Amino acid sequence: TGTAGNGNGSNESARGSILVGIDFAFAHPFCDENAYYPGLAGTPETPAALWQCIADICKNDGHFYGGAMFAAPGFGDYYLSPRNHGAPHYRSRRRRVAELAAKASARAPSPTFKAIGADNVATGSMAGMRMIHALKAELGDAVAVWPFQPVSPARPVSPAR
Repeated sequence: TGTAGNGNGSNESARGSILVGIDFAFAHPFCDENAYYPGLAGTPETPAALWQCIADICKNDGHFYGGAMFAAPGFGDYYLSPRNHGAPHYRSRRRRVAELAAKASARAPSPTFKAIGADNVATGSMAGMRMIHALKAELGDAVAVWPFQPVSPARPVSPAR
């Protein structure tokens, strides 16, 4: 049981499950190269480890901002950002299905490592990953992050992408 707004600005006890839909990348691409940061030793291997890594590196950034990732030794080389326009390891790691669907609608998906320009996805995704980490730290297994974890009645809050 948690609290939920009733639409009038007051809170009342929520019963049952809550589905929360949030529009940001819950993790970077992994399956295409079996790594979030290919070639960088000791990097996270699971979504939860990625969220922890980002939270640790960005712990001094307020309001879930993830800008410290863009300058972090090793990690910063993967992000095209105001701090690193050269970004030697930056490249678009799009899912082929998403790329084809976007092309059919005359659009282009933005990589989660892009942190500059109007179509920057990295900044919001870093904030979102930090928020997920904070939710998991606060609520533990009561929160299921789909599709990375199964949703069940035992987990009443489920952020969904």
